[in-house]
Amino acid sequence: MGREPAMDSREFIAFVAACLVVGATATDMMLPALGAVGAELSHGDFTAGQSAIVAFLLGMGLPQLLFGSLTVPPVQR
Repeated sequence: MGREPAMDSREFIAFVAACLVVGATATDMMLPALGAVGAELSHGDFTAGQSAIVAFLLGMGLPQLLFGSLTVPPVQR
């Protein structure tokens, strides 16, 4: 029951690239439906669709700030 080896640099680069691609693809998939999302959420007010985009971006960005700062060793701060 030893520790598993850390990712090598190629695996890490592939993992980070995949994470970036998922976020960008999800945003690009949501944009064409922005009008329909706004109409469905607020019955005619299209700004609700824009609020859905903002909520998605905040949901993707804020955890990165939180967990990124937790993973930096105290010596590097």
